[in-house]
Parts: sequence; structure tokens; C-alpha cells
Amino acid sequence: MRTVKTGGRAVDLHSVKGRVVGQEKFSTTHVSGGGGGGSPGGSVAPVSITSSTVVHNDIFLQDSSGKEHSYSLSDFNVACREGNELSVIWAIRKGRDRGPYIMVINHTTSNRFWCSTSTLYREFFRRWFHHWLVPVWILSVVVGGVIAVSGSVFGYFKYCVISMVIVIVTHRWMSEINVNRFKSRFRFEGDSAA
Repeated sequence: MRTVKTGGRAVDLHSVKGRVVGQEKFSTTHVSGGGGGGSPGGSVAPVSITSSTVVHNDIFLQDSSGKEHSYSLSDFNVACREGNELSVIWAIRKGRDRGPYIMVINHTTSNRFWCSTSTLYREFFRRWFHHWLVPVWILSVVVGGVIAVSGSVFGYFKYCVISMVIVIVTHRWMSEINVNRFKSRFRFEGDSAA
């Protein structure tokens, strides 16, 4: 176990390294849609169909002591075969009993396979409060107050909506930067894929 501190959080990293003795890969696709209904006036609502596919890996590792470990991973798309040497890494935040798998390292091929960006962000960076939000909110209140005093309620509402959009877009952008920086700096024992 190794403890890392990033994004203001202490997280324990756990891992198992072993030789692949069995593996299976499959995918599931979720399809949803709506629309197409008619009305008495003769108009027809447009049809909308979306789909998403998730790759699942079931991997069995045998560690150096001969003990077997099984892992069911979703949305990693790990490329491995029997005989490859892998490390499976998961993160547990301080005060919790379990946590998500975050990365698989294939030492044989020197490849890394990460969990989703949203999982990394949630485990390492998300907090209910971000320091950089304070100036954005203060600016929103000040400018919104000036617009309200000038008598334009519509202008105030429009400014609030624009401010919220800016905050959300900036938050997403900063999240991506934090996660990508974490990935590029992440080193793990025996990680030849770095």
C-alpha cells in the first residue's frame, strides 16, 4: 500500500501484481430512444436514438505466492493475454473501506489502462468547494447587482445564466487539466509503462 495526496485528499493505493492465468472480454450496449409520436393536428415528433457501449474485462491473476485473484473491470478495455504480467491498482480514500480500480499496468507490453476521467476526478479532486470559485461568484454578485440597480431584470437574469455557464465550463476544463496532470505524473512500483 502507498499513500498519495493530491487534490487535497489522502488516498491509499493498493495493488496486486501477477501473471494472467485467464481473461475474458465482452461489451454491453445500452440503446435508448424516444419521439415519433403523433398529435391530432398531424405533426410527428422527431425520433431520437442514442447508444453507449461499455467494455468489460474479467481477469484472473496468479501472484508470486501462487494465490489467484479475480477482477471484473468495466470501461478499461485492457489488452492482455494469458502469461502477461499485470498490476491492478485501486484507490481507497481515507476513512473508507473500499474504492474503485483506477489503473491496470501490463508490464509485458508496457501499456497502461486507466479508468474513466470522471472516476479519477471524483476520487482525487472533487470537493464541494473550490477556492477558484470565490472570485467568480463575487464578480457575478457585483456585476449582477450593478445590472439590477440599472433597472434591467432581464439583463440581471441573462448575466446570471452566462455566469453559471462560465463557471461550469471552467470547472470542466480545470477538472480535465487536473486529471491529465495526475495521469502524466503518476508512477507506480514496477511501472515500466511510464
